[in-house]
Amino acid sequence: MEVLVLNHNKKLHIPFSKCYQRSNDRIDYEDMCNMNILNEPEILENLRQRYVINKIYTKIGPTLIALNPYKSIDSLY
Repeated sequence: MEVLVLNHNKKLHIPFSKCYQRSNDRIDYEDMCNMNILNEPEILENLRQRYVINKIYTKIGPTLIALNPYKSIDSLY
C-alpha cells in the first residue's frame, strides 16, 4: 500500500510503512508520556516547539532530555 502526496505540484509515492500518524493538538508537553501519539516526528516537533520558547528541559517518563540553547537563558536558574 502506498500513499499519494501532492507536494508543490509533484506527486510523491510514499510507502505506507514510512508514514506516521500526526496529532492535531499543538500543545507543548513537559512530559511526553502524556502525548496522545508518541512517535519520532511527534517527539521532534514537541522538542522544537519547546526549544523555540526557551523550554530546554523535557521529560519522557523518568528520562530527562536537555537541549543546548547555545545562549544564556536568564529565567532558567
